[in-house]
Amino acid sequence: MGVTTTGTLTSVMQTYYDKKLLARAEKELVYKQLGRVGTMPRGEGKIIYWTRYTNMPVATGGLTEGTDPTARGISAVTVSATIAEYGDLTQVSDFLSLTSFDNVINSAVELLGYQAGLTVDTLVRDVVAATTNVLYASGVANRTSISATDTLTVADVRKAVRKLRGANAKPMANGMFAAVIHPDVEYDLQGDSNWVNAAQYVEKGINRIYQGETGELYGVKFLRSSNAPVLTNSGSAATEVYQSMFFGEEAFGVSDLLDVKTIVQSPSKNSALELYSDIGWKVKFISCILNNDFMVSIESAASA
Repeated sequence: MGVTTTGTLTSVMQTYYDKKLLARAEKELVYKQLGRVGTMPRGEGKIIYWTRYTNMPVATGGLTEGTDPTARGISAVTVSATIAEYGDLTQVSDFLSLTSFDNVINSAVELLGYQAGLTVDTLVRDVVAATTNVLYASGVANRTSISATDTLTVADVRKAVRKLRGANAKPMANGMFAAVIHPDVEYDLQGDSNWVNAAQYVEKGINRIYQGETGELYGVKFLRSSNAPVLTNSGSAATEVYQSMFFGEEAFGVSDLLDVKTIVQSPSKNSALELYSDIGWKVKFISCILNNDFMVSIESAASA
């Protein structure tokens, strides 16, 4: 019996598997949607570039009648990062797939799609969580001073917004800043009377809705993710510390998901007796901080 690989799968089946994995992966991408997409010129290596123009200083000196001012140059900062490749695979025995081949493959692709999405989401999360622009709930001095009662409050949210606005960070395209919070932190914020559940404005058909958006408060749209960082036993008396990330526009950059590929080899070309199938995925991706001042991390505890 001949070996069936991705090279001999029908184009319809290969396209189906690729779309299925990508659709499942995109459901898990909470952080990525908030980043500015960089560009990679075709045929020019593995580098992604982001360009940020520098604001011009105010011109308060006044003009001299009949005389043009000296032309001022435009300056910009270019940030670059080298793209990397990620992927994984699983194997399905021929015995298992004997009576339900397509169902097993579909289930495997679903599982791998979730894994791919969570992998990319975690890559972005770890980049932005490394920001040095950090506030601590209740105004405590540092992470190790956070106690179980130092939960995220409205006052902390307002401080983050103040800090972003003080740095001249622009809101997102919808006119609001964005934050990614853990469900435990969300629980604490939802107790405030000013919290607006996303369902209230979704039903009215207004505002752009992010993947994972749960509500808004004081100029910030909140996205819920169980993938938000939780630093175990990092606070006072072994308190778990939650990192809630607040973003202005162009705080960090991401690449597109490049060359997303689902690999299906059934049976595997590595099995002489055709005892199993190989199912896997791979993608090229990178993320990096563009402007540290345009993001704020608030570290806090959460209610038990």
